[in-house]
Amino acid sequence: MSQELEKKYIGFLGIQTRLDDLLVNLQRIPEDGMSSQEEESKFQKREKLKDKIKQQAHKAEETREREETFLKEEPKPYFQEPLPSKKKDFSVFIRFGIIGFILLLCIATAFFVFYSIKKTKEENAIISSTNTTMQQPKLKEKHEDNATKQEDIKQPPKDMDDLKSEETDKKSADNVEDKPVKEQEQKEGLLSSLRAFKKKELTGIEKINYMINEATKKNDKDMQYEIAQAYLNGTVITKDIDKAKYWLTLAANNNNPKAQTLLGQFYLTGLHFPINYVNAEKYFRMAAEIGDKEAQFQLGRIYFQAMDVKLDYKEAKKWLELAARQDHAEAQFYLGKVYEKGLGTKTDSEMAIKWYKNAAENNNPDALYQLGVMYQLGIGIELDVEKGSKFIERAANLGNSAAQKELERINRQK
Repeated sequence: MSQELEKKYIGFLGIQTRLDDLLVNLQRIPEDGMSSQEEESKFQKREKLKDKIKQQAHKAEETREREETFLKEEPKPYFQEPLPSKKKDFSVFIRFGIIGFILLLCIATAFFVFYSIKKTKEENAIISSTNTTMQQPKLKEKHEDNATKQEDIKQPPKDMDDLKSEETDKKSADNVEDKPVKEQEQKEGLLSSLRAFKKKELTGIEKINYMINEATKKNDKDMQYEIAQAYLNGTVITKDIDKAKYWLTLAANNNNPKAQTLLGQFYLTGLHFPINYVNAEKYFRMAAEIGDKEAQFQLGRIYFQAMDVKLDYKEAKKWLELAARQDHAEAQFYLGKVYEKGLGTKTDSEMAIKWYKNAAENNNPDALYQLGVMYQLGIGIELDVEKGSKFIERAANLGNSAAQKELERINRQK
């Protein structure tokens, strides 16, 4: 194949050389003795011939280039399979994606069917158990009726007329009873037996579901708080902070002081929720106004330490005193500090010592350390080093770091 191409190429080169020679010869033809018309026709013929020669030369060059490129290319075997196109690969991916989606859909539907069957079984079990509990009081009534009948049989009536009169009285009394009243009593009995059954036998998810139904129907704040605790602890049901927050908020808005205080602590400390002093102050105030001592102390501390609110020692003293009077140890210590430093009130060492002592009796380590220092230095109280060291030792044992350092210093001096 290559030899034939080389022969053709040589032939084209020969044609091109002959054409170049003709052009040279045409240019050499003498022009003397010719008329202007002959010269012009000759010139035109020459130009046409030039154009033809150029066209042939151009064609020869193109064929030469094509042949060169053809010779440079490597020969492909006739049995080589064509490479797969990008479109085919893309279609394969689409097919796999569709198959995967269908499989996921089948798994999801199977899971949903399994869960619904399980739920219906649980509901049927609850209904059957409630029916048994409802039948128990009826059986008791039957036994009681049978017992009374037997007693009546054992004791024969004194007179037949009296017996007839009693039967007529019973029939009239039964007729007088109103049907709606009976239905209401049956409903109340059903509810009471159902509650007893739920409290005794239901556990885990069934109990939580029952509590949720009761809380939503009756808007029960205590049950709402218990549901929130279950979601927070994660012992009875899976831990879920969002659901716990939802039920805590419901209970708090229904004036449950425990829920209000717990929400306030979460917003104050940043545990479970982001820190939000405005919400903390709001929920602590709600519980404090009801009378919750922990909420009163926390609200007083917010104003005492100016946590995103204006520093207000008078407001702090008000809430701290309410909590301290309910025997809240930390509130008693803070109130002692208020009277010792004269924050929002006049300085009063006697009141300060009084509240410090109350807090110390409740084993508050800060109050024990403060009293120990005051006894050792005789600040507002009679000097008593031994008593002071005892208070400091108690505070150190309860984990007060300042008391521990002071105790080490006292022991070194001995």
